[in-house]
Amino acid sequence: MLQLIFTLSNLISVTDPVEAPILTHQLSRDTCNITLTCRGHDLSISFSCYKETCEEKEVTLPGGVTLSLSPNASSIICNCSNPVSWKTDVLERRKA
Repeated sequence: MLQLIFTLSNLISVTDPVEAPILTHQLSRDTCNITLTCRGHDLSISFSCYKETCEEKEVTLPGGVTLSLSPNASSIICNCSNPVSWKTDVLERRKA
């Protein structure tokens, strides 16, 4: 008879909560362009927006840490998450 033995040591992993991300922005001289940068957990994503046109961006590490930059009508959200936690930094949009 064949007996299979499984060890729990290979099935358990510990995940620490993520640190709070940092969202920064830089306006161009003509103020129609803005460069957004979201940094967290040794990751960084950046993109430029022209006037009101911005797109969502996301990157995920093999360990499950995700960093995302999400614009919407009223704010831009930088989110850092993993399977056990998430934290955000928010930049509120202002009308000129």
